[in-house]
Amino acid sequence: MREYVIMTDSCCDLTDHMARELGLAVVPLTVHIDGHDYPNMLDGSAISFEDFYGKIRSGVLATTSAANSGQVITVTPSYVVLKPGATRTLSAKATPASASQSFTYKSGNSSVATVSPSGVITAVGTGSTSITVSNGKATALVTVIVNRSASASSGSDSSNGDDASNGDDDKITLDPTVQIIQDSTDNEVVFAQSEVPVITGDILNSLRTTGKTLCVVGDGYTLQVSGKDVRNTTGELNTSLELQQVEQGLEFVVNDGKTVPCSARIDLDKSDYSRLYLYNETTGKWQYLNSYKDGVITLDTAGRYLLTNENLRFANINWTFFIAGGVVLVVIAVAYIAFKKRYWFW
Repeated sequence: MREYVIMTDSCCDLTDHMARELGLAVVPLTVHIDGHDYPNMLDGSAISFEDFYGKIRSGVLATTSAANSGQVITVTPSYVVLKPGATRTLSAKATPASASQSFTYKSGNSSVATVSPSGVITAVGTGSTSITVSNGKATALVTVIVNRSASASSGSDSSNGDDASNGDDDKITLDPTVQIIQDSTDNEVVFAQSEVPVITGDILNSLRTTGKTLCVVGDGYTLQVSGKDVRNTTGELNTSLELQQVEQGLEFVVNDGKTVPCSARIDLDKSDYSRLYLYNETTGKWQYLNSYKDGVITLDTAGRYLLTNENLRFANINWTFFIAGGVVLVVIAVAYIAFKKRYWFW
């Protein structure tokens, strides 16, 4: 099983979007400019690109390392891998002994991880960022990786202590489904529905980064999700479809009404129906869809669906109004004829 994270630094010549798409953990280098140290974040979150180049144009010099004060800050651990919601406390020490031991902590991306004034990191969302630790003279960076499949809290101690458990804590255990998708040499990876009851965010991310297609075989249907159709990796897709026979046809619910994070294709093992409808909760009516043909359904919306041979577009019309209107027209026509008949022989 793969137990590693692909990492690079901020000189990788990639945009932030590209790095996220590839699932890379980016370690930012430090830029020292105008008396301040900034982690070189690809998204410009520490110092915006406009501010950076504005300072350069005004004549401010920049260097790619901290000021050479002769001081060194050692932070334990030097990198941290967390699950969202988990925490880890940093311990910093500056040398020589005369150096200030008062430290400030700053997160390069608070949407990934935050850090308290005392150095407690809290994982927020998946991704990677860095924590800048400074005593005003020297700076150190701690890489933080937030991964849903990580152990609750793991990291590497820069002191290289003898704690035998550190080696195991550093390992990131991937979801077995994700592992199979990544290791497969086929473009289509097939599972039984019982094996993948929910397509998680990690599975969606694996499909998007590999470009592969996941096929989930259920009772009477096959659900397919292609990596190119994944819109986001924060949602989930329930793969269970209960095909219920009703008076009008075959009814089923997609994703329990929750937002669908991708387009999905559903191949029915057997279908004698010609029309597909989605129930509109707002209007209380069935809405006809043209995304069904030859037993294949393409959908990207959660909700209640109906397969039928009936034309429901006129099924909910109140025919009383039209009948009443017709009666009124007949009465008017009869009255007109009777009125005109009185003067036919004048």
